[in-house]
Amino acid sequence: MEQTQPTFTPVEMADNNKYASSGVGTAGMVTGITSLGLLTAQILTNLIGSRQGPPPPPPQEFVTQKESELIQQLAESKSKVAQLEAINVANAKTDAVRADLQTQILINKDKQFDVNLEQAKLNAKQEGLIIGLQAQLDQMRSCFCMMIPNSSVVPAPATASAGA
Repeated sequence: MEQTQPTFTPVEMADNNKYASSGVGTAGMVTGITSLGLLTAQILTNLIGSRQGPPPPPPQEFVTQKESELIQQLAESKSKVAQLEAINVANAKTDAVRADLQTQILINKDKQFDVNLEQAKLNAKQEGLIIGLQAQLDQMRSCFCMMIPNSSVVPAPATASAGA
């Protein structure tokens, strides 16, 4: 079996390959990409160049020994002020906690007073009941002694001389 090559007419071949054969398409693409890259580079350069960085540092000046001592004294006094402020803040927070605890202690004292009062009432009630029961017990003992004489319950001890 033989394969046959497709045949093109000269018009079709010229029409299909007109851009590739002449190089016009490739050149247009390269020119467009290059000009786009150059334009982007120019825009970025303008943006970066228009931004201003931080100002340059002021020129170094020399200070005298007296100025140096004053600067050091100022730093020490600022340090002491900061330390005193920290102590004041700590004292304020401590006072707030102390006040809260004192409030809780007073509330708990009131509650404990109420509990103690209730316990005193219960103790008095129990004491009254015990006194009443003691009176009933004493009354029952007196009745028991009246009904059964002691001599009937406990016989007289025997003497050793009666049997000799």
